[in-house]
Formats: sequence, C-alpha cells, structure tokens
Amino acid sequence: MKPTIHSPHSEPGIAPVAVTFSPTWFHHHYGVDYSEQTWRDPIGRAERNRELARITFERFGDVGLGSQDPGAAPSISDPYGNYFMPALFGCQIVYPEDQAPANLPSDASFEDMARLQVPDFDTSPVIQRALSEAQALKDKYGFCSGGICTGSPINVAVNVYGEQFLASCALEPEIAQHVMRVIAETEFRLYREVSALIDPEHFPLDGMVFGYGNCPAVMFSPRVYRQVILPVDKWVRSRVAQFHLHHCGVFDDYIESTGSSTPRASTSAAAATTAPSARPFLTRRFP
Repeated sequence: MKPTIHSPHSEPGIAPVAVTFSPTWFHHHYGVDYSEQTWRDPIGRAERNRELARITFERFGDVGLGSQDPGAAPSISDPYGNYFMPALFGCQIVYPEDQAPANLPSDASFEDMARLQVPDFDTSPVIQRALSEAQALKDKYGFCSGGICTGSPINVAVNVYGEQFLASCALEPEIAQHVMRVIAETEFRLYREVSALIDPEHFPLDGMVFGYGNCPAVMFSPRVYRQVILPVDKWVRSRVAQFHLHHCGVFDDYIESTGSSTPRASTSAAAATTAPSARPFLTRRFP
C-alpha cells in the first residue's frame, strides 16, 4: 500500500494536506520488501502498515506526519494493493519488490468483452480469500474494515483491458458500456455481499453511500465521456442514496457534463483543475 499521511495542521477554510509516500520511497530508504510473499500474510500486511506509519513519524513527526504509536487498520482490500477488481476479473497480479502490486491487462477481444459477466462469488478464489482473511484479521484485532478499493467502472475497465477498452469506446461503444455496467454491478455485489457482511456498521444496506474516482477520465474526450461513460455513472448514481465522484486531472472540460448530471451527489477534483471555473461545482452538494 501507499500510506497517505494526513497532516493535522490545517487552518479553517484551507483544505488539509495529504502526503503520500510511495512503496519505492520506503524500499529505497528503509529496505521495505513488497515482493509477493509479503502480501500473502494478512496480519503481516497490517503490521507492516503500522510500521510504515511509525517510520514516517520518526522522520517527519515534527510536521505532523505519521504516528508514534499507530493503531492497526486491518482491511480486506490489501492483498492486491489497488488491484482487487482486476484480480477478481482474472488478471494476473505482479509484485515487484520495490513497488505496490499491479495487474497485467487481459488480451481479450471485443467479442470476449461483450461476453463479460459478474464473477461467481461462490467459487471465486479472490472472494473466498477476502472472507477468510477478514476472519483471521478479526480474530487478531477484533475488527476488519470491509472497504475495498474498487475504483470506478472506467478505472477497472482500463486496468483489465488496457488499450482495448479505449478502442471499444470509439469503435464499439455498446460493448464498452456493457463492460462498465458489469463492473458496476460487481461493485454493488461486493458492497452488499462482502463489505456489508464483514463490516456492517460502515456499510449499511439501507441508504447506501457510494463513490469512486474517475481517474482515467482525462484519457477520453469530453464528448466520449458524455456519450459513453456518463450514462453508466448516472445509472450508478440512480441506485444509491448518496454518490461522491472524484475526478483526477484537469476537470475544466468535464464540468458541464458532471455538474449537471449528479443527483444526490457531490464532486471533487484534483488540484490540476482551474479552481475558479470548477469551484461552483466542487463546493455544491447535490440534494
């Protein structure tokens, strides 16, 4: 994982600073090993994250980073880093010793993509491993976060299919939308059948709160976003009580599409966005 350390030193009206240290940084400076065997032990992963917070405090505690005595934060999302969803859809996960895990994209054809279905949770080794590890973490720490770093439908589609998904948005938009809908349906099932089972307090089935970051959106033109991707985002939003969308990269060209189509939602964007043009949309919380 890449620990994101939040500084408490923020003033009213000013967003707090979040500093992220990459695994490469920890490997280079402290020899932290990120090879595959270190991800297979759920308790070992949780303890490693505590140690990273402690190391960060030793070096940067004077500016409010890290923790002198960090508590545990056991989570079912960790075995594949940020690539739980690609693993669930059958992608190979690779584990460099100095980086977080990553997935290798599938070489699927458009026809293969058109046949994509929600994975069988009862037989999926990824789901069964998550449930087993959650129990081990609960036995050790008394609790386990049910949060899964799913990412948005386009995040997962780009990770799973690579440039083939980009091509489908231009050449076979109905297939692209099918892929994103299946991914979204899978994410809803994960919420209901995995996250809510493991951590019901934070994942209520009534009044579902849902959100994700559309990280690859800037790889698509605003027109393709409006015509191909936005309908799936709107479908997701229509099924939850609250929806929160984060847009990575420059947001300006997407403001009109996103801002006018977010019922019961809030929107945030990366710092690269031109602040004056985005502010009316980023500060408004939709009813």
